[in-house]
This record gives sequence, structure tokens and C-alpha cells, in this order.
Amino acid sequence: MADSVGHAFVTFVVFLALVSTTGALDLGFTDCDNKQVLALRSSTCKSDPCRVPIGGRASIEVDFIPFFDTPNVTINVFASVFGFEVSLPLDDTNACAEGRLNCPVRAAVKHTLKYNLNIKKDYYPVSGDVGFRLTSDDGATVACAMFSAELYTPSEDEPLDEHQEL
Repeated sequence: MADSVGHAFVTFVVFLALVSTTGALDLGFTDCDNKQVLALRSSTCKSDPCRVPIGGRASIEVDFIPFFDTPNVTINVFASVFGFEVSLPLDDTNACAEGRLNCPVRAAVKHTLKYNLNIKKDYYPVSGDVGFRLTSDDGATVACAMFSAELYTPSEDEPLDEHQEL
């Protein structure tokens, strides 16, 4: 049971990926901290809450204005479970890698994080509140937001669009 619960939590990671610059849907979100997040967009999502197919690809764009400078930024993903933040594992947590975010990050300047995630076929279907927190090297929050999402198993005749295909 604990393994399946833990595996279900891992599936929430999938939602951290909802992006592309064209045809992106503005998602409703709650800023978790000091109102640094300006917008959350996704080209993967067709509705809000975001529905993401298992076996596809999800992407996200987040605009934010940090309150302080930091040379490096780490991505943390979590699920809200009974009011508690449950951290979820990611393969690569470096927000500055692969053009995801232009670093160093400067205070009072608008930045955009672009994050893509392949959704593994062994993830379980789940729905709920998912969040991401960007942190500095010393663990201070750079930006944080939560949004509603659903990870679902697509039917066999449901084609994945260009943003969802692996």
C-alpha cells in the first residue's frame, strides 16, 4: 500500500510540466508565498484544471518577479495532501539548465521558467493540487505557485497532440 501511495505522489510531478509559448492556456493558480508569480501558462492543458495524459509530455511557463538576486535556482515539486506539502522527486531540479531559466536571477526583474516533463506510462491517474517552488542555494523561496491538475489514462483511440507526444 505504501508503495502505491508513494507512486501516486510521484505522478503529481507530471503536472509540473505544462508549457510552450504558442497557444498556451492561462491557468488559474494560487501564489504560495509573497505574490512573486505573475502568470502560469500551458500549451499542454486544454482546460483548467489541467488534464494531462499519461504517456504524454507536459510543459509549463511561469512568469515571476523575485525579491532578491540568486545565481542558481532549484525546482521543487510538491502535492498538497491533507494540507501538507509532500515533496515529489524530479530527475533534474536545476532550473538554470537547458535554457529553462536565464540565470543568474535578478531581483525586481521579470523572469520566465519553461519546464517540460515526459509523463511516464507507469504513473497512476490522480487529481488534486500540485505546486512548484523555486528556491535559491540557501533554500529561500524565489517563487511558488499551486494549481489544480488531473493525470489521466487516455483511451486507445485518443491521439496525443504535438505537445503531448513523447
